[in-house]
Amino acid sequence: MPKSWDDLLNPKYKGKLVMTNPSFTSLQLGVVAMMSKTRGWDYFERLNKNDVLVVQGNEQALNLVKTGERPIAAGADSQYANEARMAGHKIQSFFPAEGTFAIPATTSVVKGTKNPNAAKLLAEYTLSLEAERLWPENGIYAARVDVEPPEGSPKMGDIKIIPMDFAYIQSVTPMVKRRFSEIFST
Repeated sequence: MPKSWDDLLNPKYKGKLVMTNPSFTSLQLGVVAMMSKTRGWDYFERLNKNDVLVVQGNEQALNLVKTGERPIAAGADSQYANEARMAGHKIQSFFPAEGTFAIPATTSVVKGTKNPNAAKLLAEYTLSLEAERLWPENGIYAARVDVEPPEGSPKMGDIKIIPMDFAYIQSVTPMVKRRFSEIFST
């Protein structure tokens, strides 16, 4: 199995890769934007030579992995793999040695809400140890490092995380979607 982003370029993985389309999933938009920033679009041009199947979402990518049609989902959301593994599918998650991306799920209190105090209490509760312990049993990493990871997954502290530049991602979103489509439609 690949151990790095560059391993995905190896011809031995030709026809074995599936990726989600950044035009349909914000998670992949962030990954592709940051990968193109750090590795250049040449990386994706070379990746395309490995006959990558591009699908709309993570659920489609996971289904192709589960059936073995495309055994490797590149840049996929580990939550889906963890859930499938917990359901009995023989799926492993690999985190590239040079780093991967952590996409946070946010909790917000909407300005002008009818019950701001209740909303603040709920937001605070979602980050409590009690609430955060609920995530891993559903295959999702908790936001807290003092909570064990999903079963069969490495601890967050053992994974090299590449910082996301959200301002950059927002500024290049239309270009990323266009360029990705240009590369993977050939």
